[in-house]
Amino acid sequence: MRAAVFFIPLLFSGCFIGCSRNYTPQQKNLVTNETSRSVPVALVNREFFDGPNARPYLGRFFTEDEFRGGRSGVVVLSYKAWQNMFRSRPEVIGATIQLDGRQTTIVGIAAPGFSPDGASEMWIPKS
Repeated sequence: MRAAVFFIPLLFSGCFIGCSRNYTPQQKNLVTNETSRSVPVALVNREFFDGPNARPYLGRFFTEDEFRGGRSGVVVLSYKAWQNMFRSRPEVIGATIQLDGRQTTIVGIAAPGFSPDGASEMWIPKS
């Protein structure tokens, strides 16, 4: 008797295994009107948000122009960070925060459960 073999793509919260080359983890100092603290942030490339579970909960992900020339000044928050740091307020889309002293605009909130790198609370485009 022959055993059936099934090939199932392995997913890790929206990104195929091997996507670690799509991001560079960092720690940055976050300053909002209410607090200052160190947060895990990842510089991500264009493919980072390509997984089947990748979709914004609010707002959007990055545009092509935001990957050009570096230091685009935009950020996408994890759903958990949005809940914990910004009290689930939808009006944070378009708001400005400071990351390492640089003005940065929140353009999106990732869907609940999306966390390909498993640790980052925010993502910024890598050029």
